[in-house]
Amino acid sequence: MKKILLILFIVLALISCKEKEATPAPTQIATEKVEHVIATPETLEEKFAYVYGYQLLNSIITSIPELEKEYFLDGVRAYVDNDFTYSMEESQSIMNEYQQKRYESYEAEMAELREKNLAAAESFLQTNKKRSGVVSISDKLQYEVLREPTEGGKSATNKSTVTVDYRLITLSGEVKDSSYERGKSSVFDLSTNIIEGFRTAVSVMHEGEKIRAWVHPDLGYGINGSSNIEPNQLLIFDIELISVDK
Repeated sequence: MKKILLILFIVLALISCKEKEATPAPTQIATEKVEHVIATPETLEEKFAYVYGYQLLNSIITSIPELEKEYFLDGVRAYVDNDFTYSMEESQSIMNEYQQKRYESYEAEMAELREKNLAAAESFLQTNKKRSGVVSISDKLQYEVLREPTEGGKSATNKSTVTVDYRLITLSGEVKDSSYERGKSSVFDLSTNIIEGFRTAVSVMHEGEKIRAWVHPDLGYGINGSSNIEPNQLLIFDIELISVDK
């Protein structure tokens, strides 16, 4: 729906740019520079309209990389000339069919990515649990101690409020989140809705301790992932428990 609205916006933005000459064939549009029929923008409003039109088209091209640019521009000109090939019913049918095709393609890509990431996560955990020093809380959560806790440090539970520094890394080594990079420790109420694997790992720690935890996607962001985590992606947390506040 957003892409449809963007296309409508760009049509409106370009309506004043009608060509003097007849619309060239699609193959010509791709190779010939279209002659401007309006003056170079001078006022702020004219400049805004010009920049807005450019940015909207760039946004459309970026979001739909397979867009047939020649036919897209031909469709814009058809609107300007009031000479459209299809009826409104046919247009809606075409849009619906194309959106369905894109959705099916996206779902197929996501299914393949989920399968690949899950296989990588489970293979890694199976191998990693055999290393010396790795503790398996379950078959889906492992950790190793990077620094021993402070003597007499309080222990956390899954209902504690804690102050931690942490870093979230993927199997490829990409840092996805880090309190260290933000320069500020994070406070979490472990009884709230946070990642189960993170909560469980922190709940076995004592103040001053630092661990590395490996979290199966079932205890992470699961089959859907998040805005920056892929579906079924293994999570690696470096966690430093600074204090157990309550």
